[in-house]
Amino acid sequence: MLNEIVGAKNKEKIMKFLLINENNAFNIVSIAQKTEISVSRVKEILDELTKVKVLSRINKKYQVEKNYITKYLKKLLIPDEIFKEVIDDLKKTFKDKEVSLFLIGSKSRFQERENSDVDFLLICKDDEINEITDIATDTGLKLSDYLIRYVEILTLSKSQLEEIKSRKDPFYLNVFTDHVPIKDDLGVFR
Repeated sequence: MLNEIVGAKNKEKIMKFLLINENNAFNIVSIAQKTEISVSRVKEILDELTKVKVLSRINKKYQVEKNYITKYLKKLLIPDEIFKEVIDDLKKTFKDKEVSLFLIGSKSRFQERENSDVDFLLICKDDEINEITDIATDTGLKLSDYLIRYVEILTLSKSQLEEIKSRKDPFYLNVFTDHVPIKDDLGVFR
């Protein structure tokens, strides 16, 4: 369903604009002007987002629905600035590596408290597990200092994840249902 909501750049751009301005309603032309997307494409996207109950249409104006989907999208598309910097740093750190990286734990379920730790799952190729684990450990320590809270980057090889998956381990089942993808080069949850 997430792909239906923000599957393309233009859709994401429109959703970000509307989420930032969630208490206002806009007509198609004003959304097109603000996002610099053609009116016809904006109309298509707004119709799609209305069908999946992300937007409501009242008197030819569109506004974000207040529901669990838009709450999730807001956290995903407009994270707090410090956390955005952490995500950007992780993306940069693993930019040249073929890995899959996911936010897991309480933050991915929107149950974090002010001092909750931040958990990531990093999956890599089997032959790179030692190198990637070293990088992840160093990065986790650096980010812990930056956030002033513990950041854990749990690193598994693809075969280790498959083994956990085959056992129907509760850890895997929780991660499978409660994760936010950051980078998925290995297609882990596809």
